[in-house]
Amino acid sequence: MSNVNPIEIISPDQFRKIPWKNGKGETLELAVSEGGDVNGFEWRLSIASVTEDGEFSDFSGYWRNLVLIEGQGIDLTHDLEYTDNLREILEFTTFDGGSKTCGQLVDGPIKDFNIMTKQGAYIPQVSTFHQLDSLLLDESVLNFIYALDNGELALHLGDFQQDVPVGHLVQINPYEEGDEELGIAVAGKNLIVISFYPPQD
Repeated sequence: MSNVNPIEIISPDQFRKIPWKNGKGETLELAVSEGGDVNGFEWRLSIASVTEDGEFSDFSGYWRNLVLIEGQGIDLTHDLEYTDNLREILEFTTFDGGSKTCGQLVDGPIKDFNIMTKQGAYIPQVSTFHQLDSLLLDESVLNFIYALDNGELALHLGDFQQDVPVGHLVQINPYEEGDEELGIAVAGKNLIVISFYPPQD
């Protein structure tokens, strides 16, 4: 039987402000893999404010998933070859952290939610929902759920419901051998749901 709490709710006072690698801003780190820091980690979740056009930090060896959570949008050009145009809230894109990525704001500052994973360590599955009636989580893997400031988030375990304050991050730890699945489902609005799967052989 595992001693790890299957459900952890991480409050905003546990988040950390850390400088960008390029020194041009700072990010709000919500969670990071054990022992990880800005120079090395297995996975990291963070929120950043982008107030001006410019080049993104180099995260060679990592995959990046970037979700627009506030503002009018941003255009991301990678290696001068292709561009991702994020316009709608909860729209997201995936790109190689080692690419030379430049961001151009559409109309004023934005905020984005970043999911970074070390290449070869995890395969991130990222889903966003403006409205979600119920989603049964895969409890065999590490899951995170985050509701935007204007969102709602509830966890369901059978007949039990736990409402989670917006701005808090929910971490669902994977069950271990001998544990029973709890049947955790999530519902709400304006949600980001992340699942970290092991690499495929």
